[in-house]
Amino acid sequence: MENRLDAQRVIVAFLVIIVTLGGIAFVGCLASPPGFFPVLRIALAIIALGFTCLLCYPLVIAYWVVTGCPRGVRDILIIHTAALGAFAVWYLMIFSD
Repeated sequence: MENRLDAQRVIVAFLVIIVTLGGIAFVGCLASPPGFFPVLRIALAIIALGFTCLLCYPLVIAYWVVTGCPRGVRDILIIHTAALGAFAVWYLMIFSD
């Protein structure tokens, strides 16, 4: 990919696909019936959300590098890092009992 615009489009396409599939998995896990293990669906939803966030993180960094490190994408990267940290704290608070 010689053109940076093509690389940006590919990265954004992968981000949209990952976020869509992760969102569907998250909502699907939360919407499922409790069954014998009611905590399992919540745990799976949290894992789906965390996995989606972890898959998106390198793509956001790649987009930031490909675009030449603009300030707006850096702010998104900072927000993404804060969200990942908040997710880790939330996960530890729920399952550390």
